[in-house]
Amino acid sequence: MVRYKAPPKELDADGSYLHGGCNMTGDHGGPTWPNYYFYHNTAIRTDMSWRGYYGFGIGGRGTRYTQRRVFNNIFVQLSGMPGLNFGAADHDVIVDGNLHWGLIDGRSFTGDYAKKFGRKMAFRRKPYPDAWSLKDIYADPRFKLLNATSNEFDVRLTDASPAIDAGVELPESWFDPLRGSDNERPDLGAFPKSYEPLNVGRYGRIRVGSAER
Repeated sequence: MVRYKAPPKELDADGSYLHGGCNMTGDHGGPTWPNYYFYHNTAIRTDMSWRGYYGFGIGGRGTRYTQRRVFNNIFVQLSGMPGLNFGAADHDVIVDGNLHWGLIDGRSFTGDYAKKFGRKMAFRRKPYPDAWSLKDIYADPRFKLLNATSNEFDVRLTDASPAIDAGVELPESWFDPLRGSDNERPDLGAFPKSYEPLNVGRYGRIRVGSAER
């Protein structure tokens, strides 16, 4: 689903272009994208998505003639503030229960983030039943580790994370292999707080990002 801007114009033996900007969706409105039900994911991006589309693009870009459902995700942007923009009002998009955070700039922001960066626009959408993004959160997800300087990360939730029990209930018919490990309201992100990660190898150590656990 991640789309890079364009192939390199010249030989790129070390794949440098792969480390540049990319988008969840794109193509300027065509071709028609498939239906995407994007839920219980943890997404980390270095900078703002193109035109500041909601959920790094998955909730607001390339939505013509398709369907989007974006629930219970964590979107963390390392530099700047994540956007909340959407496409046309008549597109079939529903978003709610997502956490947004700016790692470097977030703590210095004051005021109503949702109102300033787009929630007013979301409230004009057709009811879902009441309005889009009513249960969205703008807060530090309090991961076990996220260091933009050293590129080390461990996106499991600590006890103090506002993502715990903050999600919206999803239909039982939606596939979720970790549903049984979350006994209360759904935790946001890819890993419920009670989730025990897979231990691999003789000493039961795993590598999460660049950090060995």
